[in-house]
Amino acid sequence: MDLAHQKTDKILENLEKELNKIYKQAYFECKSKLSKNQKLIDNIGKTDDLIKRNNLLRKNNRLDTLLKQIMLNINFANVIAVKMINDEMINIYWFNYAYLGYTIEKALNSRIGFQVFNQNVIKKLLEDELNPFTLIAIDNLKDKGNVYSQLKRELGVGLLQGESITKLAKRMEKVLNISHNSSITMARTETTRIEGSARMDSFEYAKSKNIEVKKEWVSTLDKRTRKSHRKLMGEVRELDQKFSNGLMYPGDANGKSEEVIRCRCTMVAKLVDLKETKAELDIDERINKMSFEQWGKEYVKS
Repeated sequence: MDLAHQKTDKILENLEKELNKIYKQAYFECKSKLSKNQKLIDNIGKTDDLIKRNNLLRKNNRLDTLLKQIMLNINFANVIAVKMINDEMINIYWFNYAYLGYTIEKALNSRIGFQVFNQNVIKKLLEDELNPFTLIAIDNLKDKGNVYSQLKRELGVGLLQGESITKLAKRMEKVLNISHNSSITMARTETTRIEGSARMDSFEYAKSKNIEVKKEWVSTLDKRTRKSHRKLMGEVRELDQKFSNGLMYPGDANGKSEEVIRCRCTMVAKLVDLKETKAELDIDERINKMSFEQWGKEYVKS
């Protein structure tokens, strides 16, 4: 795997750690809300009659009030998670587009004019568009409604059964984990999609400069890799052709869910007729000697 993919994996690893912290903190805050209702929970537990327990819960909308308090913490965690994921996707896009531009120019020994903007400029350019980063938003009414319904069911059943705060917290944690797991899945899936999208854009730019370039699928070969993706290792396609699994690139948003969710593959540029292409270009030996950091300092636009 190349430097950009390694960097992307590191970003994802750190992102998952931060998401774990967010939802761990949300759990403790939600549990604190339960503890503040200790008296109500104890009174319900002491009542043997199921009807009386139900009446205690319904009195002054106690259950709904408790649920709303807990949902505030869950929703806040989701909002923070979405922002964190979106911010990192911009970094991932930038790094992969820039690095593939660097590797193409280095292979050609020529400057073909890749214009790489810094992350802040990329973010500004995307602000006014319905960009693909919005697809990862988990903060919508349907998700909130689903989480609320599950939380109400779990806590309602637990309270009616007279369970302790410890057992109720376990029920609440199960519901919270739905949002937590969703955020991890989204982070992993979107990381691959944004990486693939950035690489496709760099390939398309090279093609616009009359550079013959194809795309080559690179699989992450371990026990977690799909069989269909193992078979794709080394498969080469024209830029406008789909790979044999129906995707234009790893993580393609238009692909089937079973082909993209939690995919960890990537792709690289396959330069065609390199000798002939280089013969038609202005060779710049400085490019071949540059590290990615040096190339970035000279050609990344502020």
